[in-house]
Amino acid sequence: GAVGCAPLKGSGAASGKVPENIGDLPMLVIPAGEELKELSTDLDGAAWKGAATLTLANSGNGKAVDGMATEAKVFCSGQNLYVGYRCTEPDMEHLQTKALDIWGRDSVELFIEPQESLVKKPYGHVIVDAAGGRLCERGHTYPRYFQLNAYEETWRPKAEIQVKKGTGEWVCVIKLPLADLQVTDAAKTGGLWRM
Repeated sequence: GAVGCAPLKGSGAASGKVPENIGDLPMLVIPAGEELKELSTDLDGAAWKGAATLTLANSGNGKAVDGMATEAKVFCSGQNLYVGYRCTEPDMEHLQTKALDIWGRDSVELFIEPQESLVKKPYGHVIVDAAGGRLCERGHTYPRYFQLNAYEETWRPKAEIQVKKGTGEWVCVIKLPLADLQVTDAAKTGGLWRM
């Protein structure tokens, strides 16, 4: 996970005063970028040039796996949040894309709520597998797991998602409309986002 903040106009982010971490979570500034006419899976291309980059540990079983890092890139236009993942995979022939539950497959997950506090507030959860399958849901963090169904909300964001498989890696890019994230003005102008 990470804690991010939207582009800050004339404040800490612009002057380099954003802390590197908040507790155990890395902090990053979500840079402002141009609206993309076409979503691109080329994370080294011009479309993603100004995106913030974060290296995540692969932890399918809760433990980091050497040589299996995932690179995440993120930026925000006036209308959409863009998130890209480059997932290292030395065994592309055996990607798991048909397990019964999507979270049991080779997949990426995005937990997001563009608010500093999650107390009694839902978060967005997007899972995309290596075949392009997806699950989008909203839920609350405070109930016990067995009570979770009572706290889920219907959520059908107009997300655009693309997946591309390459040599030793697969890439997933997500375009999420800010309107579907219920982004407040405070979040757009420098408030903390939890991701």
